[in-house]
Amino acid sequence: MVTLGKLSTQQCSPSHVYRPIMHLDLKNEKIWIQQNTTEVDIALELIEMGVLKHDIVIGFNSPKMR
Repeated sequence: MVTLGKLSTQQCSPSHVYRPIMHLDLKNEKIWIQQNTTEVDIALELIEMGVLKHDIVIGFNSPKMR
């Protein structure tokens, strides 16, 4: 099971900042991968789950690189 959503940075105190390890958005019927600091190739996993390649956008790349 894959949960898609936005994980946001949360600051609990001046010394603790939580940052997302993965950030996915659903925009215009496409899955935008905005951040992925893991070793998991989330785009490949989505394709293996049946998501069409043209429905996945690597959002952290510039538009020319997509």
